[in-house]
Amino acid sequence: MNRRNFLQRAAFGTGLFLPISSLFLGKNAKGASAPSQTPPLSANDVALATIATNQEYLQNEYYLRVLTGTGLSAQDTSGLGPAGTVLAPKVNPLKFNNPTIKAIAEQLAQDELAHLRIIRNSFTSFGLTPPARPTIDLESSFQTLAETAGIDRRFNPFESETDFLLVGFFLEQIDGPTLTGGIDVLENATLRSTAVSLLGDETSHNGSIRVALAQEKLIDDANKIAALSQKLVSSAQTIIHPLFDGRLLLSPVGDDGIVAPLNPRQFLNIVYLSINANAGGFYPNGLNFA
Repeated sequence: MNRRNFLQRAAFGTGLFLPISSLFLGKNAKGASAPSQTPPLSANDVALATIATNQEYLQNEYYLRVLTGTGLSAQDTSGLGPAGTVLAPKVNPLKFNNPTIKAIAEQLAQDELAHLRIIRNSFTSFGLTPPARPTIDLESSFQTLAETAGIDRRFNPFESETDFLLVGFFLEQIDGPTLTGGIDVLENATLRSTAVSLLGDETSHNGSIRVALAQEKLIDDANKIAALSQKLVSSAQTIIHPLFDGRLLLSPVGDDGIVAPLNPRQFLNIVYLSINANAGGFYPNGLNFA
């Protein structure tokens, strides 16, 4: 078994963050030199920050290309581990006809870039190096997502503003549950406060997209994507809520009004588009653990 597979099984074989310990950053989280006025990050802290960084790379590479035609700069993607490439078609900025969808796209791009920099700065503020951007597939993964969900048509979120909404729905539905699942195990108070703030923004993103999807009459396609994601979660608990379930659900919460937690293995199942895989989907070589 190679090192990557071993580490991924060790880290995500359970629903906990703890086993990840020192599998990234080249330094042990507890052994890294950190500013004397603050305690070093625990293994759990580094684990959640690493997962969040990888997810932010994916979101930013897509949202920025939609708005500008290009992705992240080198200064926002450097770090430890193999530096990956972005597999994406050469595109021009998407032409939005609906000003509301354009505003959503602009907000997503602005917020997610800020989130990425906040999380990367969390590493450096404790004397650690963030993981580098892994290889990300924005070329074949979108069509695979659509086909696997049962959306039987050409799916191109670089050219269609409604397909953009559906991809945004898929990407943003993961963030809130992942942060919810991780906050309880975070040990650093500053990082926990940051995660709570990010959770508020991410659930707002999801809610805005849900409203726009309903207005664009994209309920059926959104429900198919939600159903696929819930299937990949592989849990009896509903974590990824549909857009319509007898009524419009314009917030990503259940009847209890709370965001359900997503554990690391379930997160990987969704972004790999496969249950218990070590890589695939949007991350053909897996997440970058360095």
